[in-house]
Amino acid sequence: MKTIHNIAALCALALACASTGFAQDNPQQQDVPQQQAPQQNPQQPVYYVVPQQTNTVQYVVVPQAQYQQQNQQAYMPPPQPQQPVVVPPLAPRESKVTLFMGLDINFYASSMTYKRDEDHIVSDNDIEYETEHLYSGLGVNMGLSLGVLIKDFIGIRGFFDIGEQSGESDYWNYRMRCSNDSCSNVDTDVTDFIFGISATLFPFNRTNGNGALYNAYIQGDFALNLRNYDDDFAKTFDHTSTATFFMKIEIGKLFSISETWNAGIGIAYAIDINDVTSYDDDHDSFIDETEGRQSFWAGVRFVRKKNKS
Repeated sequence: MKTIHNIAALCALALACASTGFAQDNPQQQDVPQQQAPQQNPQQPVYYVVPQQTNTVQYVVVPQAQYQQQNQQAYMPPPQPQQPVVVPPLAPRESKVTLFMGLDINFYASSMTYKRDEDHIVSDNDIEYETEHLYSGLGVNMGLSLGVLIKDFIGIRGFFDIGEQSGESDYWNYRMRCSNDSCSNVDTDVTDFIFGISATLFPFNRTNGNGALYNAYIQGDFALNLRNYDDDFAKTFDHTSTATFFMKIEIGKLFSISETWNAGIGIAYAIDINDVTSYDDDHDSFIDETEGRQSFWAGVRFVRKKNKS
């Protein structure tokens, strides 16, 4: 009986030892802490990204130990107040159309031929009378112009010129003979009033920059010329004033004085044309008047136009 009790005690002791060993082999049966630091490979340290409070949000990388020591938690910083942004004003848009005006002073030499044919019908007879007036002279012309310039390339202006010339005239008439050549080499003063439109082209301004050909131009004038002849025979030969169609072609070069002012020189060739046929009731005659004048011009130009900077 005593032997049975000894065997039972040994079994109980063995059972207790087995239970203790099982508990140690099963950690789930033990109390587990709420948070365990992760076991890391000592060869691969852990780093954390930490935001910094500066003018601009920047991040630095710190080791795990420093991060844990500072006990900082990852967060997003509150939004910074927006600073006012100053937007500079837009530069004014440069106009493609600018003011274009000028003052011209010219010396010009002219040569004119005027012919007048009167065709009378008297008693079924056709009688013709001819009158001729030749003139040549030198003078000074001054002109003002005002208009617009488009893209520093082409300009349109209205202009007014006034000119004074002094020269000599020769008169001849079929009915009126001048004794002792008194109708030749007659001192004559001529006044020109010219109204018209001028077109100026600067062909190199868009391709030459500010080179030597910048502001070189070609110009055409189209106008009406009212001319007055003053001498001892103009009224006698019925040729004191005429109106002609005026055309002039000019080439020249302007030199920049400032951003808007220029001075230059130009030479030109001009023609005046007039061909009129009328009927005279008082003398029952047809009158055909033909006048042509050519002139050469040279002078200085003062022009206001915007130049390239």
